[in-house]
Amino acid sequence: MTQDLVETLEWDTQFFGINVGRVTEPDLQPEQLKLVDDQSREHGIQLLYWLASPLCKNLGALANESGFRFMDFRLEFDIRIDVEADASPSPSSIRAYEEKDLQSLVEIAHEVHTDSRFYLDPVFRDQSHRLFEKWIERDVSRAHGIVFVADIGEGACGYCTCHPHPSQADVGQIGLVGVHPQAAGKGLGKNLISTALRWFENGGFQSVSVATQGANIAAQRLYQNAGFKTRSSGVWFHKAYCPTIT
Repeated sequence: MTQDLVETLEWDTQFFGINVGRVTEPDLQPEQLKLVDDQSREHGIQLLYWLASPLCKNLGALANESGFRFMDFRLEFDIRIDVEADASPSPSSIRAYEEKDLQSLVEIAHEVHTDSRFYLDPVFRDQSHRLFEKWIERDVSRAHGIVFVADIGEGACGYCTCHPHPSQADVGQIGLVGVHPQAAGKGLGKNLISTALRWFENGGFQSVSVATQGANIAAQRLYQNAGFKTRSSGVWFHKAYCPTIT
């Protein structure tokens, strides 16, 4: 039976207006590359993501010869929660999201996520701002989870989105973290993360994970300073199958 190495991503396809898919195997072998191309064409894929294992043999040459373009590294961090919940109050600059904050959060999301692989890819750059606007809109409307807002007296100037892992009941996830550039340097990112960890801790979660891009050095430092450790890494590649996509 032929292995299915490509799947269509419905949300990405709808949002970007082109047929987007992803490679399902992180460690492709050279003999599988033609099958990836064949299945991509069968699915009508116009742009393909591949989150490759950094341990994939001859990864750089394999990707280059197959027409994949390097985008960025993906880093996943996690932290164990194995002590009693901190009873101290959250910093006064941090509070739970309120409906009045939505427009400010959307504006921040439009502005700050320029280290993403979508922004780095010319195919998606013009739409990448709207992608993160939709992301924060989705996170504030989740049935489960919470969004914390940084507010230093003039309304929302930062956020951190928190939710349970979709398949692991005792694992929490941090989704988006963003602070408006004009509020940078005030320790708001640190306060958002510490408040998020306290919320996960009080909720009985055993660990918390978060992912970011290799280009986002500030985020990596933020998570490492909060006690997160690197859990895994991957390498993002994109491949265009449509001649009008470059």
